[in-house]
Amino acid sequence: MKMDAVFDHLHEMPTIPSVVQELIASFDKEDLDIDQLAKTISRDQTISAKVLRLANTAHFGAPRQIGSIEDAVVVLGFDKLRTLVIASGLAGMKVRIANFDSKQYWIGNLSVGNLSKWLAKLAKLNGEVAFTAGLMHTIGQLLMRLANPKDESDIDRLVKGGANRIQCEQNTFGFDHAEVGAELARRWNFPDHIQAAIRMHAAPMDGEPFSALAGLVHIAEYLMHGVLSDTDTAELRSNFPTVVAQRLGLPVERIFEELPEVCEQMRGWETLLND
Repeated sequence: MKMDAVFDHLHEMPTIPSVVQELIASFDKEDLDIDQLAKTISRDQTISAKVLRLANTAHFGAPRQIGSIEDAVVVLGFDKLRTLVIASGLAGMKVRIANFDSKQYWIGNLSVGNLSKWLAKLAKLNGEVAFTAGLMHTIGQLLMRLANPKDESDIDRLVKGGANRIQCEQNTFGFDHAEVGAELARRWNFPDHIQAAIRMHAAPMDGEPFSALAGLVHIAEYLMHGVLSDTDTAELRSNFPTVVAQRLGLPVERIFEELPEVCEQMRGWETLLND
């Protein structure tokens, strides 16, 4: 099967809310009209309700009750609000695929997004962009599952047995979800650096030039799989992608010191997945 055939199923993918597309595009803009963007967000009542629900949870620690999107800009700051809106819009995308746990999928991606954001701050990089790249890093999987549900189910079983998903997809199709995801991001007009992060997240050291965003997502995905599967800390450390961390200038000891607290703070994000 050729990759073009996968994109024949693009019409089956849910549409990204226009406000989310606008906010992702705003990463490349320096002269933002924050008041206008806040008004645009407010007009999407579904996303606004989810954002305000999450912003008022104990995990977000807002100093007072947030009653409106304009209020959220003041209390949280625009960057944090933008992250909440993007997460709310993307995690709310419903895709009906047989034998696929959509909620678990988004829990994993939200975890990678949050871990990417934390790692970005340690590396002195843009945490909001890293969150978006992490949240979207496996978006190509959704389209591949729509196009090839049986083959992807077979790959799921292999992955549960310890196989590498990217390698299994390459063996089965001749391409993988990272390639599909990057092309999807291009068609959605995502910034080039987010496209590159999606394309190279599985093997960031192979990228030329090196994508720091891909490196962050790669490490975040590694940690997410370890945390969600309750991997022993010693094992998690022994297989840690140290070379990538060194390229990013990340303090490995500090990562493992802060990881438990960061994982605890992430739990509130699952409220986005509750209808």
